[in-house]
Amino acid sequence: TVNSNAERIIIVGVSLGTLSPNIKVTYGGSSMTFNAGIKGLTGNNSYAAIYYLLSPLSGANTVVITNNGSAVNIVGGAISYSGVNQDVPWGTSMTSRATNSTPTITVASATGEIVVAVLAAEGISTIAAGAGETEQWDDNLTSITGGGYTEAGAASVVISPTTTTTDWTLSGASLKPSSTTSRSVMWIGDGTNMFRYNYDTSSGPTLAGTQA
Repeated sequence: TVNSNAERIIIVGVSLGTLSPNIKVTYGGSSMTFNAGIKGLTGNNSYAAIYYLLSPLSGANTVVITNNGSAVNIVGGAISYSGVNQDVPWGTSMTSRATNSTPTITVASATGEIVVAVLAAEGISTIAAGAGETEQWDDNLTSITGGGYTEAGAASVVISPTTTTTDWTLSGASLKPSSTTSRSVMWIGDGTNMFRYNYDTSSGPTLAGTQA
């Protein structure tokens, strides 16, 4: 359930058992934006991706994930936050893939940010959060196991969940907090004074100052 606070985001992690993704993700009927994704190595039928939507509807709404054009096993999970930078919500995304049992990515981040990562492991796997991580979801379906992880931001954050299978893909990025300097600004005059408004995409204009 998405809260009604300002500067909201909903994030959906997608783990697919395919090397040919053609994904569409919606929340409450609105199309979500792709952030990061990676396909497995040849013969490794896994794909891990992150999608998001800024200023989503508050309350409980439906997330729909489809792989257009073909049937495929999908594991998905969703988390939402408020107080997120609505102009530049993400830092640089990172992805990784391998055929071993040690999924790892290193994400550039900062104090006050949150690193979000999505794992896809081929087959039915037992997965778990690594040191310092919080597991947000963990599920499997026939040919794919998927998990979502978060960790508090720092200069460099290593995401390293564990898996019992040896074919995996991992995508991650750092979520940025809201910043007053990132808001759009409007000046409106009445012939005597100028009024400075900060415009927030979720809550609209707010009077920030007056100049004679």
